[in-house]
Amino acid sequence: MGGLWASLRRKSGKPDSKAGDFLVVGLGNPGSEYAQTRHNVGFMILDALADAEEGRFGPIGQGEIWNWQTRGRSGILAKPQTYVNNSGIFVKFLLGRFKVETDNILIVHDDLTLEVGQYKFRCGGGSLGHNGLLSIEEKIGTPDFFRLRVGIGQPEQGASRVDWVLSPFSEDQMQIMDDVFGKCSTAVADFVTKGGVAAMNVHNKRTRERGKLD
Repeated sequence: MGGLWASLRRKSGKPDSKAGDFLVVGLGNPGSEYAQTRHNVGFMILDALADAEEGRFGPIGQGEIWNWQTRGRSGILAKPQTYVNNSGIFVKFLLGRFKVETDNILIVHDDLTLEVGQYKFRCGGGSLGHNGLLSIEEKIGTPDFFRLRVGIGQPEQGASRVDWVLSPFSEDQMQIMDDVFGKCSTAVADFVTKGGVAAMNVHNKRTRERGKLD
């Protein structure tokens, strides 16, 4: 394995507490046993982005943040350490502290309905069975925020979805995901600098043109 996938690692450092223009939250579970599981693609993408810019996440509340500055914009990238099902606790804390507008919130998460290699922006639309999204919706009181859905595929019929999301990608899938992490890092940067609607229009169109989505 090489590239972004090989560079994934947990970073630490002291966060800057000043407010910013945006909030990007990657969902995942804390702990080395979950580090490369499908449920942790949100963490993986934010770590890949930070790695590329030598950024460092530091502890705050029940999670970790990195104050990211890019193309004249400044804001927060965050990784809750509450486990996926309770992600809303940390997101609510961050919104209370940094006063980010709902239109400037992006949640990066795994999605069973998309195949490995696919990713897609969405705004609102409910939790679609994802307990992390459900927790966020309940804690902040609205489903109307942007999401970057990252495909992890589905288990075989009759197999446990819980076991599937908590299992690692195969070697072949890791190679695909290495490319996806780079594309999703660009998608996050476009969300931050161009806004959610513009990023959604650009990246969802590109994905359709590659023939990966209907």
